[in-house]
Amino acid sequence: ARRTPFSMGHTTDLSGGKADLQPPRRPVGLGLKRCRMSQEKPQNAAKLSVLQAKSEEDRHRIYMFRYRTLVQELGGDSVFAFHDTKTISDPLDDNAIHLYLTADTQVIASIRINSGRITRFPEKVKTNYQLGKFSDFEVGGLSLTTRFTVAKKWAQSQIIKVLLGAAYKTQRHLGSRFDFASCPPALVPLYEQMGYRRYGENFESDDREYQVPMVLLMEDVTHLRENASPFFKIAGEYENNGTTAAWFEKKFPDALKQRSDRGMDEERFWEFLSEKMHHTPLESIPLLRGLNHAEAKKLVREGNLIRAKQGDTIVSSGQRSREMFVVLQGEVAVKVNDRTVAELGAGAIFGETALITSAPRTADVVAKTDVEALVLTEDFLRKTMRAMPDIMVRVLFNLSMILAERLAASTQQIGNAPAPAPATPAAPVAKPKVAAKPTAA
Repeated sequence: ARRTPFSMGHTTDLSGGKADLQPPRRPVGLGLKRCRMSQEKPQNAAKLSVLQAKSEEDRHRIYMFRYRTLVQELGGDSVFAFHDTKTISDPLDDNAIHLYLTADTQVIASIRINSGRITRFPEKVKTNYQLGKFSDFEVGGLSLTTRFTVAKKWAQSQIIKVLLGAAYKTQRHLGSRFDFASCPPALVPLYEQMGYRRYGENFESDDREYQVPMVLLMEDVTHLRENASPFFKIAGEYENNGTTAAWFEKKFPDALKQRSDRGMDEERFWEFLSEKMHHTPLESIPLLRGLNHAEAKKLVREGNLIRAKQGDTIVSSGQRSREMFVVLQGEVAVKVNDRTVAELGAGAIFGETALITSAPRTADVVAKTDVEALVLTEDFLRKTMRAMPDIMVRVLFNLSMILAERLAASTQQIGNAPAPAPATPAAPVAKPKVAAKPTAA
């Protein structure tokens, strides 16, 4: 492996003081408005540090943190979870750079970076992220950021941007020009705000989670500025070559269409959805019953679009994801134990039960055709409840009616099911002959 700016002998504090990174030409801001890591702290504030794992003990702390967050706090699971040691780790950990954020001494967030300079990307990674399409660039200019994990208590905190900023600086020092990541549909807006872009076909992870591949053009400062990315100011500390942006737009023209969807205002987005569905969303989506046009426009603009290919498993049974989907175009099949129990078309919703109850998904939902859907998240429900409680009451009422209608349909389907054929009587079994007990002599 080629030498990197990191020595591997001790824990590195990237939040201040000495670090193994070369110092920037001038102080770097992370674009934080409310959250800065300064020397002056309130009396009871936690001491925050961004560290790089340098030893097996450091890595083990991170693996235990992943388990504690995903399994114990969020009730999830993973094929890479080791329940005896209460850790989560996978083969990509071996040659990765691990950064983590601590509050006092407790790990509250972690992130993993695999650089093409020090990692040979597995075939599955190359396929999922379509790395072959980036062969015009040296593999050393590619990096992969995964296992971004945040403790539940800190999930909404702006301080997490400090860890992301440290990850960005690490990638730039390693010479990364394209950083790849993936996320579930609900988190796409968050990644887009950081500056990542959608560019390829979605895939199913080893944990059967539906993932959207995304890429960050490290040197595209124009895009970072337009999206108010926390990386924009940091990017100014490095030389930035605009050729990657021009190459990307030529190579992935569909990425521009997805980007334009997000930039639409309420009125244009409403027209866009009406064109997709051939009717206005108010006429086509039962979830919007009882709302006026202004309320419905505001509500649907809170969602983000996702495109799925025929055969994609959008929702997997047993998973805990907090989002529901409104079908805009195409059809999906709802399957239980590989048996289709329902087929849904434009205007229908799915995933609502897990969103409301926090329970694991009870069915697979597979795209019968190419599908476009609107994604509405748990965060959306909370924000709408606070900002527009009257609207949310009607939406929740509509959800309850949809659930009631489905329950009635399921009950009728069970009632109309043919009675099981009577079992063929078994032939009588002859009793075995019992040998006579020997008598006493």
